[in-house]
Amino acid sequence: MQLRKKVIMESLSIISFMLFILTSAHGEESHELQPITVTANKSSENIQKVPMAITAFTETELEDAGVETIGDVIDMIPNLTQGTMTQGQNNVRYRGIGNSAFTGKNPVVIYIDGIPLDDRTNYEADLVDIERVEVLRGPQGTLYGKSAIGGVINIISKKPDNTVESKLSGEWGENETYAIKGVVNGPIVKDKLFLGLSAKYRETRGFMKNDNPQQDYFDSEQSKTAKALLRWLPSDQSEINFHAGINQQRDGASKTISSDQILYHENKNPADKSHLDDINSALNISYRTGFAELTSVTTYRDTEKDYWIDGSFLNSGFIDNFENYEAYSFSQEFRIQSPQEREGMKWLGGLYYSKEDKTALEYGSVYDTEAYYGYNMKYNWPSDQVEESIAAFCQVTIPIFSSVNFTAGLRYEKTTKELNYKSSVTHADTGELMASKVEWSREEDWDALLPKGVLSWNVNQDAMIYFSIAQGYLAGGFK
Repeated sequence: MQLRKKVIMESLSIISFMLFILTSAHGEESHELQPITVTANKSSENIQKVPMAITAFTETELEDAGVETIGDVIDMIPNLTQGTMTQGQNNVRYRGIGNSAFTGKNPVVIYIDGIPLDDRTNYEADLVDIERVEVLRGPQGTLYGKSAIGGVINIISKKPDNTVESKLSGEWGENETYAIKGVVNGPIVKDKLFLGLSAKYRETRGFMKNDNPQQDYFDSEQSKTAKALLRWLPSDQSEINFHAGINQQRDGASKTISSDQILYHENKNPADKSHLDDINSALNISYRTGFAELTSVTTYRDTEKDYWIDGSFLNSGFIDNFENYEAYSFSQEFRIQSPQEREGMKWLGGLYYSKEDKTALEYGSVYDTEAYYGYNMKYNWPSDQVEESIAAFCQVTIPIFSSVNFTAGLRYEKTTKELNYKSSVTHADTGELMASKVEWSREEDWDALLPKGVLSWNVNQDAMIYFSIAQGYLAGGFK
């Protein structure tokens, strides 16, 4: 009984202290922090007024923390982790939700100025010359649709304006690591047309010693990125932003090693490689009237990936593992929403369409069968997969009382996938066909209703309490 009483008293004390903190006024020596603006709900809002588990980092905060990659951002977020699989694949997990084995999608989608990245084989983003990074935790299906079952990472580039800005920085570190990045922003026509340019080059020899006498280190990395942002203000009511970026990576063998001990060396083939070439673009057009804001977001990406891994040292039954694919994606979103500066009820509605086409020119393994057949067998599974999605969505925020709001949202999304698959088994050296080729096609579709409901209470200008229910969605795959 005494123990129970003590627990009750301690609980009441904690609750009283929390209420005191939430409702107490600031002292005379309090320091006001500058508000952070985010676009988590696809409109500019003070982060303190957004009822969502959201973490935002400004450019200054990222530079002070030494953040260079998406992996560095993920390391700063609770319950969000990233691990590198073989062949440069990234396995992102949020609260136990990992990537999908049959779709290759990560549960947290990256958006770079509206360009989506969710494939585990291409999960890198350019973080040079950005305004901020927003990490939205939890299902974001209503406004962002498929794959965002664990969250969204929004990367917003810095918009050039009348201010002329330039930066140049370099890096040198152990393991022969070098990097240089530069930024130039400024006006082309004052008050009308602006241009921002940024680029980065980085290379490292790696730290894993190669026992193969033909190479000193096997986990080398080299990356080149460049980005251009053109901003045009045709009138006081309209704005056009065009983003164009390139990303090239030339990496050696994966750091993954087959040993129960912690070793910093392995015998790997110097020809092991993981190469990536990516071109991405986005066109954002907005027009404001007294009644509403109209927005069009068009994106396009073209990606090529080529890797080859010698697995003979693993004693796993295969000698080579390889993939060579080409992929492109296109998306179009139209939105109409209430003016951002208007108080009271907020509303938003939109339509969305996307198409992805991924062609695996080669995908398979060479198996060690020489002891049985006198030769090694090559299994190749080339394929062509096309995915199309359409969606309609809406969201409204209604003030119930002066400090209490209710937000409701709904999205209907349908995804159709078509797979054209081939399979062949050949002599690894001569290419002679060892078995009949297999070819088949399959088409499937999935759809979902993705609701969202949020009840929020703005206790004061520095504190909010909210209750949220939301649903995420990931279309299926083929197995």
